[in-house]
Amino acid sequence: SVVGVDFDAAAVEAQHGLAGVNGALDALVERGTLTREPGGTLAFVSPLLREVAYETLLFSDRRKRHLAVADALELSERTPNWEHVAAHFELAELPLRAADAWRRAARHALDRFAKPEAARALEKALVLGNWDVAVSTDLSADLGITRYYLGNMDEARSLLREVTELSDSPEVQARALRYLARIADRTGNAIEQRDCLERAQLLSGSLSSAEAVHLAAERALAALRRGENDVARELLESIVVTGGALPSALTKAWASVSLALSIHKRKVGDLEGARDAAYSAVSAFESLNYAGGVATSLLTLSIV
Repeated sequence: SVVGVDFDAAAVEAQHGLAGVNGALDALVERGTLTREPGGTLAFVSPLLREVAYETLLFSDRRKRHLAVADALELSERTPNWEHVAAHFELAELPLRAADAWRRAARHALDRFAKPEAARALEKALVLGNWDVAVSTDLSADLGITRYYLGNMDEARSLLREVTELSDSPEVQARALRYLARIADRTGNAIEQRDCLERAQLLSGSLSSAEAVHLAAERALAALRRGENDVARELLESIVVTGGALPSALTKAWASVSLALSIHKRKVGDLEGARDAAYSAVSAFESLNYAGGVATSLLTLSIV
């Protein structure tokens, strides 16, 4: 009953410290207490039956068994369901271990782009954990960015501003400032956007190559929106020259900038520059499998 409504034999073995429980579980299936689900998992035929069985346990037994299940799930050869692990540690009244599991659950959710799940896990990790400033601000930055993607701009702004005030890490500060710049852009505050990006740029000497690439790309997008095509192209070229991988979301921006510059250079008589920019646009649009962009770029090439 401790393992939940759905479970498998290994989880039951873990909480009882016993091996070979399949016979007993088969008997419960025959009696109609459990059902065997596709994939081999077992389930109580009614959540009420599970609740009754759970309520008969002493609180000390519940904690001990939740801990056993959490440990077993954590050490499983398969990738653990970190939300389940965290929930069992919470019910075992071990908040610090639960916080660490929620942190892992958040990372797993972020890797899957599961933003609502990530936000919930990050909140849990922050509430339950006794983190140092470096970890807590990193988690808060992740939560602020997740809130941004969920459309909660006020919450995102508040969290990210706090991160810029408390974090000692240039990397975390720059990441927070990049997203504060995005929020400013979405809310029409061009002055704040520029200020955030300039503050982030001051940290550029202390950033990893990956964060430096993201910052340059963010500045390029801002320049593109302001119509500063030459600045945008220079920034995007700096990413490629330094060996940084252009973030996929920026590939279309690179292509658009290249095409715009090609047209501009043709108008001012710089035919060689126009040709180079058009080739760049063709290459970028091809990588996106964007036939319309390729056709437009080729047409520009034919003119120059």
